[in-house]
Amino acid sequence: MPTHPRGYSTYPRILGRFVREKHLVSFEEAIRKMSSMPADIFGMETKGRILEGMDADLVVVDPERVIDHGDYQNPYAENEGINLVFVAGQLVLDHGTITRQHAGTIVRKNKKTIS
Repeated sequence: MPTHPRGYSTYPRILGRFVREKHLVSFEEAIRKMSSMPADIFGMETKGRILEGMDADLVVVDPERVIDHGDYQNPYAENEGINLVFVAGQLVLDHGTITRQHAGTIVRKNKKTIS
């Protein structure tokens, strides 16, 4: 089923184009807006920060290489600079290779913060 390129390329586009190339926002501020800020808005208390007791959902990027390649003709194009992805502490993406680990759980809405 066709998808919009933003489905796979939003964050690499922000980090590559708007942070590194255009200097519109700092790397740290962009990461905050992609992690702790949405976690706070949606009441996801164990997400969005690297602290003891938090879910170990991490993305390791190369700030000098991260860039998107998705467009309307090829929305699934592989992005560059996404080195490692961990879900619940388990490696699920290793330099472009999916590890087939089954990690994480379904995120349910927090009735206190989402209508």
